[in-house]
Amino acid sequence: MSFPHLIGYSVLTLAVWKLVQRQASRKANALDVAGPENEHWWKGNMESVFVDSFERCLKIAADYGGAIKIHALFGDEWLFVSDPRALHHILVKEPHIFEEVDDFILSNKLVFGDGLISTLGEQHRKQRKMLNPVFSLSNMRELLPIIQTVSHQLKSILVSNLATHHPVELDVLPWLSRSSLDCICEGMLGYHSAALDTGNENEYTEALRMLGPSISKTMIFRSIVPVVMRNFSLYWCKKIADWLTISWLPTQTMRDLRELRRVAETMDSGSRKILQEKKAALAMSSSMPSQSHDTSGGTRGKDIMSIMLKANASSAEGDRLSDAELLGQMKSVMMASLVMIFAGLETTTAAVARALYMLAKHPHVQQ
Repeated sequence: MSFPHLIGYSVLTLAVWKLVQRQASRKANALDVAGPENEHWWKGNMESVFVDSFERCLKIAADYGGAIKIHALFGDEWLFVSDPRALHHILVKEPHIFEEVDDFILSNKLVFGDGLISTLGEQHRKQRKMLNPVFSLSNMRELLPIIQTVSHQLKSILVSNLATHHPVELDVLPWLSRSSLDCICEGMLGYHSAALDTGNENEYTEALRMLGPSISKTMIFRSIVPVVMRNFSLYWCKKIADWLTISWLPTQTMRDLRELRRVAETMDSGSRKILQEKKAALAMSSSMPSQSHDTSGGTRGKDIMSIMLKANASSAEGDRLSDAELLGQMKSVMMASLVMIFAGLETTTAAVARALYMLAKHPHVQQ
């Protein structure tokens, strides 16, 4: 047996043992909440709830209430909350009590670095303190011209695809995803992604678009991440990631892992480049204020990243974010996971798509 195979099997054995230990401890604290029956021995209810359809989520909420138990991967149990008052209590009123689990935090740290969705405690509090003023209503208003410009471009593309006298079925989801990415890149980073221009794609923009699907395809490995990160250095974590993609894993699994790693590395290098350009521009505008007039139609320097860099530079020494935290923040703001990531791109796309779908189904409401 070769050395990579030996290390790979050792890591998987350790991970399985840790999962068994964790599962034994969880049984003593099982959720005493109603919910659907377990549907699969290792996938639980995950496929039917998060893959099958939105209607499935509505049905289980109607059947069991606003806080239900669903069976997750490898026998784990999750609390699936849809009640608005409960969500307000968890996310707004008492977020410090309801901390994210290790699987979520450490997986995000691998992909996004030290951003808001991969930190807890004081580090998380410091980042929230910095971010809250950045997302003020006045700053959001400044981004409206960006959204309007992208919206008009999207409208022109959709109308050109409907230029016929006969009914046409048009899949708007890819176009909404591209327009959301344009809005987010321009508004958050001041970076022109040109995602709506299908002939002008670059590696960085494509990586941002592929992040959500890549994470979804590798969810099975999320439970292993805390075991690896707590027992190995970053150097060995990268080595293990290499060894996990060798031939003894199923071909498709290898492809999915390699794709996620490629996407993460592309995001990291692209984000570092944009961050350095932003910092250089900020330093130049500070040293030569007379030459820093706006020449970009009113939006230069008003993107979220520029505002955040200015706020960080003017903060007290103890409250400033490190470059690593700023870098992680930038990627988190752009994509978000599940919190900022999917809130930024995936959820925006899905929400607008569903709104259009409902309007198409109910012409009288559209009228």
